Amino acid sequence: MKKALLASAIIVSAGAAASPWIMGSVAEQQFSQAYEALKAQENQIVTLSESSFERGYTTSKAKFTLNYSFPDNEIPPFALVFESSVQHTPIATNESGTYFFEITSEDSVYLENISKEAQATIDQYLGGKLFTGYSHVNLFGTGTTALSSQAIDYKDEVAGVYAQVAPVTLSIEGNFLEEFGTLQLSIENSNFESPEAKFSIYGTTLDASFDKHESGLTVGSSAFNINEINALTPTGPLKLTNANISSNVDVVDNKFNNHATFSIESIESMLPVHAVRYEIDFNGVSQEAMTLLEELNDKAEAFETAALEADPIFGELINATLQPGLELNQEVEISAFDGKLFADLDVLFTGIEGVELDALANPELAPKAIKANFVARADNEAIFKTPAAPMIAEYVQQGLIKQTDTEVSTEIKLVDGVLTINEQEIPLEQVMQLVLMSMAAEEQNIQ
Repeated sequence: MKKALLASAIIVSAGAAASPWIMGSVAEQQFSQAYEALKAQENQIVTLSESSFERGYTTSKAKFTLNYSFPDNEIPPFALVFESSVQHTPIATNESGTYFFEITSEDSVYLENISKEAQATIDQYLGGKLFTGYSHVNLFGTGTTALSSQAIDYKDEVAGVYAQVAPVTLSIEGNFLEEFGTLQLSIENSNFESPEAKFSIYGTTLDASFDKHESGLTVGSSAFNINEINALTPTGPLKLTNANISSNVDVVDNKFNNHATFSIESIESMLPVHAVRYEIDFNGVSQEAMTLLEELNDKAEAFETAALEADPIFGELINATLQPGLELNQEVEISAFDGKLFADLDVLFTGIEGVELDALANPELAPKAIKANFVARADNEAIFKTPAAPMIAEYVQQGLIKQTDTEVSTEIKLVDGVLTINEQEIPLEQVMQLVLMSMAAEEQNIQ
């Protein structure tokens, strides 16, 4: 019996002694996989120049460096360094908690290869590092990283410039290798002051989620929001409430749907605009088009449109994008001049059965490959306070605008090559001639 107990004790002790080494092997493997994933994402701007994993028994040192080099040196080159002290023991504890059979680390992010002046500023106001924090990852690679910066309190009493920025907190959860997770960023408040203006920004947040689709492309959503912005400038006071930018990418019937929204819930200023909302949908984009777009973006080293248009991939992208079912929908609503202004444009590319895409460049055929609907409305109280007011009566008389006791409106449709405005058919040939003349004049002006 004693021998059995002794043998069990030896086995348990050996397992406990070996577990840090085993978990260290897992940590090193995860680091190597992360390195390969980052290496695969290299492009003309970002390259992975250095990585190291100094293996220890219970702790290890991990480091990798991303080098950034921008075209035409618009931004001076710099290196972003990620460094971690990794703990791989059965029970690990840090400031974020206690974890069982998880790999934990103490992390820091800082810049290298920057000017002495920039480094001195970072040393003075950020303690030499952009972010510091902690991570914990299970043996399958899923975990959490929590980082934060120092608060910034900048003063230049001679110039009368002051800046106060609360700590930036960043939390990332998910699995980096399998490419799914969430990200949250927040800044409680910021204040800026100069002899010319004062700005206060409250409650800045970013919430995002991402997931790798079976096509290899990434889908997900993001929402950037600022609760309140107050400004005092020479042109007068300004207050914005709930300024928001959000986006969402998902897959429906093997096509990518893209949605984005920009909105400001309330605007208080010297201008007559009180709120604004703009939404855009770009739906029915093929997987091939999304892949080609990423490939074209990787080639956009000089950000020159002409160079990109000359690339053969650009033609492939046009053909892959302009497929039946492609939709572009836009909607804008503005509260201004004590009323509301609204416009909605929906465009659907249907193509023409039996007609190749190249042939649709013909002005006579192109309108038959598109369905479009445009609706615009405006409260009378608002529209008659705008510069467009003198023209309303003439357009109403021509039937281009309808007017009631409360609003003016118009609806324009393009269906099967027939253009109507408020159900009144408009000769499309005249419209196309005007468009072509306008394009020719614009091209002549460019030359």
